[in-house]
Parts: sequence; structure tokens; C-alpha cells
Amino acid sequence: MLTVEDRLAIQSLYARYCATFDLGDAEGWVNCFAEDGVFKSAQELKGSVQLRGFVDARLKARADGPNRNVQHWNSNLIVEGDGVKARGMCYIMLVGQSVATSQMAFPVQGTYSDDLVKVNGQWKFAARQSFRDLPPASIIPRP
Repeated sequence: MLTVEDRLAIQSLYARYCATFDLGDAEGWVNCFAEDGVFKSAQELKGSVQLRGFVDARLKARADGPNRNVQHWNSNLIVEGDGVKARGMCYIMLVGQSVATSQMAFPVQGTYSDDLVKVNGQWKFAARQSFRDLPPASIIPRP
């Protein structure tokens, strides 16, 4: 069973993942993952080198994107596990402002399914998969 401290640390990891990406801290974003961590979205990336290449390219491309001031918003976090490993899921929404119209834009909504691991006392993503469509109910972590 996860302790209160574990739950708070995991919640902080989810927030840190969003903040580091949105504020351009590539190293901080990569550090949210275990050294051999996997991120699966449109492509599957494994390990710090591939993760770093992905985030660097995404941050560089932001200036030419259709929206500005884009933020990742996670909500409805469910996490279950023990003091070493855990499974988590949350909803994800990207919010920004359209460059063309100055209106609020919601370019992405979806769900993350996560495997987490404690590494040297810190919770990290071992594997993170994003779903744009509703995923199967089997991703819901169970006690």
C-alpha cells in the first residue's frame, strides 16, 4: 500500500512533468522518467537519450505552432501500488491560445496510463502511454 508521503510525491511527479515541459525545462522533464523509462504516444521512446531528443525537438517547434502559452493540465489522478512500484492514470488536456484568433484552444484531450517506480527514494515514470481516444477500463489502477 502506498503511504501518504508516496501519494504526495507521486502527485508532485505528475505536476512536475507538466510544469517542466510547459516552462521549457527539458532536463527536468527527462528526469521525471527512470533512466530506461518509456514514453509512448505517436511514437515509442525509450531511455534518456531518446526522451531528451523528443523534448528538445518539441520545445524548439513550439514557436511555430498554432497555439501559444500551451499548458498541460492533468486531473482525476488515480494511483495504486506499494512502496516500490505503482500504476497510475490521469486525464490530460492541453490548453493554449490560438495564434490566429487569440481564442482559447484545447488542442489535446486524452488519458495517460502509467507505470511508476521508486528510484533512489524518488518516484519516476517507468512507462507512460497517452491515449487520445478513451482507453479500456483495464487501465484503471486497482488496489
